[in-house]
Amino acid sequence: LPLCVHEQRQDEFDMKKTMRHVVKELVKMDGFQMLYADVFNTREEFEEMFDHTGYRKLRKKYNADGGAFKEVYDKMNLLL
Repeated sequence: LPLCVHEQRQDEFDMKKTMRHVVKELVKMDGFQMLYADVFNTREEFEEMFDHTGYRKLRKKYNADGGAFKEVYDKMNLLL
């Protein structure tokens, strides 16, 4: 077996920290996070990845801001 299989990590893996770093690098390259994944960003960071102009207009047009329908961010956010 490769040596890495036998090694133990000295540091604990922090999913939140790692994913935030990965998404930050993606945004620098004009990339974005896929919307089927958990979101570890703040709302502001999430909205920087996607233009919410049309989304906001549709939510307003169909009265979706009354609480019955969560926003995409709220459905996926895992920021603890």
